[in-house]
Amino acid sequence: NQQINGSGGTIEQTYVYLDPQSALDWISISNSPRYVAAIRESLPYGAVAKKLREVIGNAGIDLIALGPGDGKSEVRLVQQIHEDGERPNMRFYLLDASQPLLSRAFKHAVDTFSDDPGIFVCGIQGNFHHLSRYAQLHYTPARSHRRRVYVMLGNTIGNLEHEPHFFQSAFSGAAPGDLLLFDVDYAFATSGDPDEIRSKEPAFRGPVRDEHQRWLGGPIKRYCQDAQSVDFDIRLDTNRPLTGSYGLQFVATVNFPGKRTKEFCMHQVRRYEPNALVRCLRGLGWDNVGVFPFTGSESRPRGLLMFRKQLPKLKH
Repeated sequence: NQQINGSGGTIEQTYVYLDPQSALDWISISNSPRYVAAIRESLPYGAVAKKLREVIGNAGIDLIALGPGDGKSEVRLVQQIHEDGERPNMRFYLLDASQPLLSRAFKHAVDTFSDDPGIFVCGIQGNFHHLSRYAQLHYTPARSHRRRVYVMLGNTIGNLEHEPHFFQSAFSGAAPGDLLLFDVDYAFATSGDPDEIRSKEPAFRGPVRDEHQRWLGGPIKRYCQDAQSVDFDIRLDTNRPLTGSYGLQFVATVNFPGKRTKEFCMHQVRRYEPNALVRCLRGLGWDNVGVFPFTGSESRPRGLLMFRKQLPKLKH
């Protein structure tokens, strides 16, 4: 309420999922045929589960899903890992700031695994930007033979303001051998030239989709005093910290009586050059152990990247 009735600016991404109607609008988008075909059905679940078995072996797994939304992709990944490895026990944590989304994801996970005593499900309402504060996810006894697998699906990485800072701070509690897994949309042009990006990026070929206008415009209509109408536009952000990446900003122009207007950047997504992500994480102590292309036939280039926390280097 305070942000929407301010002078304008950028809305932190957590806020577009928080209230029940925003959560419902997002669930509608993430379960649409287009989204299901492009994201959920195309995720390389089998290849990821196979690689995890190679990298982790028979160690116990604590899979920590960050910002899982309704949790359907994450639940399917846990199913695949469990079936592929026949693991005696898994802990499945769902961490989300949105209570309505967390409730939906937790219920789906519990319903799915209720008959399997080998999978423990835990929901935690919290902000993954503060991941290092949650001791229950990071405390490990000295002789524990478990591995944490941090998972961010649905291009969640693409909502971050500054990826290197997030990787460095959020995963400060990761132990050597822990894994990090996330999917990204690849850039359609990596030169940094705005004209080339606009000519190749499909997002600039038409207006903002109705379902996204309903989702992102909802908080404005519910909380912004005296707002008469909202117009949406997509703008290009080339001022990104990772080489070859760029951002798409969903900007709302709010119209008020007397022809007054305010602008809010309601949502941001990013496109990446995967080698830049690999270099960034290597510098922060994570080795790349796999890049898995999405398996769908649709044309957008996407991939899922897996990293393992390095063993500390010996000092001479």
